[in-house]
Amino acid sequence: MNARVFTVIPFALFFGGHVFAAIPVEERAVLNALYAQTQGKNWINNSGWNGLQGSECTWYGVTCDASETHVLSVALPNNNLTGTLPDISGLEQLTNFSVRSNHISGEIPDISNMKNIWNFIVNDNRLTGSIPNLPKTNLAIDVSYNKLTGSIPSLSGLRLDSFYANHNGLTGNIPDMSGLSALYEFDVSENMLTGSIPNLSGAMNLEYFNVALNQLTGSIPQLSNLIGLQTFNVRGNQIAGSIPSLQGLKKLRQFSVRENHLAGQIPSLAGLDRLELFYVSNNLLSGVVPAVPSPTNSLVAGQSLLCPNNLTPTADANWNVATSNTPWYSTCSSLPNMMVTPSAGIGGTITPDSPLSVTYGSTPEFHVAPLPGFKVIGISGSCGGDFSGTTFVTTAVTYDCTVAASFAPVVSTDQVVSAPVSSPYLWAILIVSLGGATLCFAPKRMGAERDDDAARVRRST
Repeated sequence: MNARVFTVIPFALFFGGHVFAAIPVEERAVLNALYAQTQGKNWINNSGWNGLQGSECTWYGVTCDASETHVLSVALPNNNLTGTLPDISGLEQLTNFSVRSNHISGEIPDISNMKNIWNFIVNDNRLTGSIPNLPKTNLAIDVSYNKLTGSIPSLSGLRLDSFYANHNGLTGNIPDMSGLSALYEFDVSENMLTGSIPNLSGAMNLEYFNVALNQLTGSIPQLSNLIGLQTFNVRGNQIAGSIPSLQGLKKLRQFSVRENHLAGQIPSLAGLDRLELFYVSNNLLSGVVPAVPSPTNSLVAGQSLLCPNNLTPTADANWNVATSNTPWYSTCSSLPNMMVTPSAGIGGTITPDSPLSVTYGSTPEFHVAPLPGFKVIGISGSCGGDFSGTTFVTTAVTYDCTVAASFAPVVSTDQVVSAPVSSPYLWAILIVSLGGATLCFAPKRMGAERDDDAARVRRST
């Protein structure tokens, strides 16, 4: 009998003379789910997908380790993926996941326990829901240009490299950023975030910071220790206080704080030799404008905005060039008017009661008066301000805004009316509020005569 010799190669399959290593079945299952849930048959390029077991590392967009036993990367950007993302946690060795610029909907899968992921890119899709908790890896994450809501998850204890969540519908505060020493890019612009900008001193390697076009308040934190900072953009918020010192920011190229409530003087620009764009317009800044950066002036012609503000007009040919206005202060002398629209709810009045055109940066007053039997319960609206007694004073108005007064009926236990009861009920008390009066019906004990009852009315003064 002829002996037969079999050679066994662990974890390998033969196809047409080529040896393919086999990835774990759990990893293949994730790839198959991704193909099925995002309509892989309609992808622009789906070469190899849904192929024989052992061929996964040859599929378009899939990269494996050297031994072809684990998937390291799935990169399918701009490939007409349509549908929802599956759970990808089965790809335990995955370092890169990029499906940007597709038509993916649904929620972002949980990645918090993925120990090797360092690049998670799902921007420019139709994703909804909230941003999941993030893994403690050197992660670069981009979830921008989606339809995400909710708040930004905690960043404490993470080793983030970059965080992009701009152009969504996120709410809440920007979380604590202390300890993010590896972070170099942070962009949450064009959301609906509130609260103040957190202390940035712990993000000492920060190069790009953009929180523009939110609803942030408070002041600008100190920036002097961010020696690598190149772009700082807080445009279009409600930030007050002054512009902090910019000394030491030798790599700063773009600085935009326009359209806020900033006051005080513009700080010195000396030593900012790389500064190209400088936007501080539409604030409440005053005083003399500092000289352009020296010893080198890199401001791009026409790419700086100093006005409108309350700056002192002084001749400066360099600022004329930087702003493309001669003189540079020509647009500072005529600050735009803003429209404040008041309104009053049922039960009171507000004076003035019609839309009011006010000077940019002014703080108009409104007088609020409740009708008899009513009280003021609050002043709301987008202007912001302080209410004392009967007077509401807005914050500095730098954009069109509203003031809304609300009222409620006054209920007092002193306003009592007793009336006879026609039937012998057990003792009970019924209180009915009618505007400013309260009726209290007090039936007498069973068997009492009706003509023994008396009615009295007492109104509090």
